[in-house]
Amino acid sequence: MCMIESFPGREQELKYYVEDELSSINVFYDDDKIGNTFGERGKNPCIVFNAHYDSIGKENVGKNWMFEINYDHKKDIIKSNGIRPIGGDDRCGIAIILALLRFTDFPFKFIITTYCEDEHQGIKYFLQNQQKFFNGTKLCIGLDRKGYGDIIVSYAGKDICVKEEYIDKVKNAAKSIGIYTKREKSPNIADVRIIYDKLGINCLNLSVGYYNAHSESEYIILDNVVKTYYWVCQILEQC
Repeated sequence: MCMIESFPGREQELKYYVEDELSSINVFYDDDKIGNTFGERGKNPCIVFNAHYDSIGKENVGKNWMFEINYDHKKDIIKSNGIRPIGGDDRCGIAIILALLRFTDFPFKFIITTYCEDEHQGIKYFLQNQQKFFNGTKLCIGLDRKGYGDIIVSYAGKDICVKEEYIDKVKNAAKSIGIYTKREKSPNIADVRIIYDKLGINCLNLSVGYYNAHSESEYIILDNVVKTYYWVCQILEQC
């Protein structure tokens, strides 16, 4: 996925890739006019996972949508080629959702948005037209945070999870597999803040293993992505 161009408004190739993956594992999904992909698996899911297609990067570095990336086999790290960001923000989140759908049978919903990096137009459009998608949702978890082990509970000075028991469950899920978590606040905005503002659903955002986002020195530690996947499995198991 890191080799696919996906700037805001040019997410189609990555969207095709993801939807081919969903079809290959017989997962129900739908999309809307702005390109958001959404679906659910299982009976009465109460957790929604959120990631986004688009990334910030160098829009004019070549004619093709395929870009060179560097993979360090010894360190198991994907690195930028120094020309553009690799879009770990938010391919890592998408990868975790796809892995959950392929390798587990937990019930949950998912929404992969477009235009996140452009004023969150994708999730805003979705909330205007598909609010019923969130019926029955108790917790929305964004998979869209740099680093490893962070739990974002506040954006731009506003708490997005008012039930401490949910935060405790997420922390305990991490602890059960040896992940040290940090409860953090962010001065920025993410899709989950938009969801909370519109619907009042408790939301959190988790780190997914990318670093130096939006820069030519961006990199992904694959082991952190995998461990975060197991963290999310534990959340679903316990919740």
